[in-house]
Amino acid sequence: MAVPAVAKAAHTLWSLLPEEKKRWLLAFAGLSLLLFVVLVYTLVGALLASFEADRDVDVPSIGTGVLSPDVMRYETLVRRYAEAEGIGEYVPVLLAKMQVETRGLGNDPMQSSESGFNTRYPNVPNAIQDPEYSVEVGVKAFKQTLEMSGRDLPLAVQSYNFGPGYIAYAKDAGGHSETVAKAFSLKMANQLGWTCDDWRAPYCYGDHTYQKKVFDYLTVAPDGTVSLGGSSLAIGDLHTPLVESLFRGRMTCGIGCYAGHPGYDWGVPIGTQVYSMTGGIVVKVVDGRANNAPTGRPDYGNHIQVRYGDVQVTYAHLSPGTLRVRQGDTVKPGQPIALSGNSGNSTGPHLHVDMLKGPSFAYTIDNAVRFFDEMTASQQIAQNH
Repeated sequence: MAVPAVAKAAHTLWSLLPEEKKRWLLAFAGLSLLLFVVLVYTLVGALLASFEADRDVDVPSIGTGVLSPDVMRYETLVRRYAEAEGIGEYVPVLLAKMQVETRGLGNDPMQSSESGFNTRYPNVPNAIQDPEYSVEVGVKAFKQTLEMSGRDLPLAVQSYNFGPGYIAYAKDAGGHSETVAKAFSLKMANQLGWTCDDWRAPYCYGDHTYQKKVFDYLTVAPDGTVSLGGSSLAIGDLHTPLVESLFRGRMTCGIGCYAGHPGYDWGVPIGTQVYSMTGGIVVKVVDGRANNAPTGRPDYGNHIQVRYGDVQVTYAHLSPGTLRVRQGDTVKPGQPIALSGNSGNSTGPHLHVDMLKGPSFAYTIDNAVRFFDEMTASQQIAQNH
């Protein structure tokens, strides 16, 4: 009964107000309502933008270039010298630089003849006649730029081309960028009296686009982890789960390589881009498991499962916080879905992929159906050439 009484009193009070004051109050109420709506809209928009920004954090920079076989044959040698210098995690960068420098051809594949670390041959272009020595010198030269740049990778890579003098110049200019690189190139070309009539003109000292070219062959994860770039290799209407160069050269274990192993393993560094082999629906996503914490029992760790017809494909031992799909998402063949890791029951960084088939998705040796057969055949063909 109190509510009608209050309403009646309010109506009486409203009727006693002058018309001008009524119009003022109505206008004020309308403006207040409008401001409230705008405030709610702004807050919701900010929350959505923050959510999208959080999702973007885990998206790596993905290069599309594929290293040539001539470069990949140097991987073991490059790794040996890089690990000796304490920069083993930068092997992909060194290989990418070799690709840009020479595509792995010639006696000086790292183009390190002009480096101060070259003490056996004249310090002029292409003077080194021993490819292994070229690698040794190139690794030392890159380590120097890494240390001088404070491990600023874009700056260190560009400095490999320009020389260490670029590091202080770029830092004074606020950091490396193509604009800063152009200014340095023009400055040095003018000092040396160099001119050119190719695509670089008038930036005729070095290659101001060098860092960009190298990064086209790399995937850089949000935490700075570097792996080889490239693209997933299409095999019919399916794709490889790794870039072509890694897929063809890093398989370490196949179906049945030990009792109860239902899939394939590729030994790749933590942070390597993983692609969906098939289209389909994401039916399971597990995240939040730490790398390098083996459980000692059957355990996929962080993993994604995609349903493809009557087949279920699992991508396992992924890095925490890098999974880019959710349960219920639709994926396409070749779509980046996560970064590899070493989570779950894993004794070393690798990607495990298996395919379960049938009503209960139980493991049988017959799981090596068409696309695994085709992948294995493709890998064998590549290795034989």
